[in-house]
Formats: sequence, C-alpha cells, structure tokens
Amino acid sequence: MQRQNQLFFNRDISLNSQRQAHSLLIQPIAVLAFILSAMGADAFAAGLLPRNGQFVAGTGSITTSNNAVNISQNTTRAVIDWRSFSIGSGNSVQVNNGAGATLNRVTGIDRSIIDGKLTASGSLYLINPQGVVVSANGVVTTGGRFVASTLDIGNANFMSGGSLNLSGSSDGVVINLGKISSTGGDVFLISRKLVENDGSISAPNGTAELATGSQVLLKDSASGPQVFVQPGTHGDVINTARSRPRRSTCAQPMATCSRSPAGMRTCARPASRRATARSGSSPIAARHTFIRT
Repeated sequence: MQRQNQLFFNRDISLNSQRQAHSLLIQPIAVLAFILSAMGADAFAAGLLPRNGQFVAGTGSITTSNNAVNISQNTTRAVIDWRSFSIGSGNSVQVNNGAGATLNRVTGIDRSIIDGKLTASGSLYLINPQGVVVSANGVVTTGGRFVASTLDIGNANFMSGGSLNLSGSSDGVVINLGKISSTGGDVFLISRKLVENDGSISAPNGTAELATGSQVLLKDSASGPQVFVQPGTHGDVINTARSRPRRSTCAQPMATCSRSPAGMRTCARPASRRATARSGSSPIAARHTFIRT
C-alpha cells in the first residue's frame, strides 16, 4: 500500500473509529501504551510546569508560582524558548497575549505533557520535536489559533506573520486525549510521524485539522485551505473522537478517493492545473488537490 501524508478536516458530527494508516493499521491503545510508557512514572506529577523560559523574539514577562505560570506579552507576536514545557495535574499556564500570537518552543529532550490547563487570550503555538501529548485531564483553551507541532518554525518567519513554513525530521508524535478548544480560530495538530485524536477538539469559528509530513505550510485563509503538506513525506493520522469545527475539508496528495465506514471522505490525487491555480504558486501548495466535503 502506498504511504501517504495525511490531512483530516472533520465535520461537526461524531466520528467513530475514523482512522487512516498507510503501512499498518495502528491500534490506538497500542500507540498510547507505547507513548505513555516512554513518559516515565513522574510524567503526570503535580509539580510539572514549564521551565527556563526566555523571550528570544518580542518582549514580555514570565512569572512562576507554586502551581502556575503567567506569561504577559508586550508585543503583538513573540517567541519563547523553553527547556521543557509540561503542565502537571492541577497546574496551569496562562498566556496573556491579547489578540496576538505566542510561539513556545521546547529546546530540551523532554516531550510536552499537558495534564493541567493551558489557556491563551490569543493564538498559541507549542513546538516540541520530542512530541506533544494532551492527557485525558488536559485542557487547552485559546481565543485564537492553537497549533501543537513537532515541526519547527523560524523566528523571523513567525514574527513577520502571514504564511508559516514548518519543517522537521523528528520521530515525536502529537496525541490529544483531553479537550482542545479555540473560541475564535483554528486547531492544528501536526507531526512528521503520527497525529492521533482520542479526545475532543472544538473550533466553532474555524477548522480542526490533523496533518502529518516533514514539511507543512500554514496559511491564513477565511474560506480556502490553510494547510499544505509537501508531497513525498508520510505519516499516520488516527481520529477516534469528535471534532467540532465551523467548516470541513479534506485532502491527501497523490492518492485515491475513498469514503470510510464513518462517512468521512478522503481524497487526494495528482493536482490538476485548476488545483494548482487555486492553491497558488508555492511548491508545497501547488501539488495538492483539495476537495470540500
């Protein structure tokens, strides 16, 4: 079976046992058991909070108490490098960035485990090549876009706004077992290897999108596709839960069209000239056909 990179955009309906896997039918329980065992016994310790955060672009302040981290951002956009970024049970991280955007990048060796509350008034990006896991107790709430990714974004690219180029080669995975919601934007879960949603995702004014690939382009678009994956890269997407976005689209490059038992239509094939014109001139975007379902 040909291996394909994946993109899911889910309707405002319940999707039961919706999954796509290329080389194997990956069982969610087996995947989660592997990930959780790799976390270690203290992964969900109540004391976990982000450590050693430093603004490397933009300005602001970081205040840490016994069970909370508060981030106040002075500029519209900012980048913070962290040695680790995890939130233990009963702990919280509050990002006060207005209607702006904050990129939180983990430079250490630990994956990010969100077992507490992560909130932001604006858009929040959590970048960790080692992986991001929102546990069953984890809650993520943003006023703008939320992105959890193992692929990195350059500081200059992020600070300039507009389209964002993400790339990476790590084996980290992104898994949601908890609750992720964006009241005014989109939710994007991105990894080169595996993205799995076994929790809930709510984006009433945007889209909920799961994507795998080693190169991904994020665009700001109110009506058209926003995520473009470089052809030739691959990964697995598993969705067994419910997502509530405002609109629904679905795409895969260079594959065949099919409809799953759960009713989700997935489609990808070599892009036509019409699709190229619609997607623009980007070498990443131009090779995709997007079909609205």
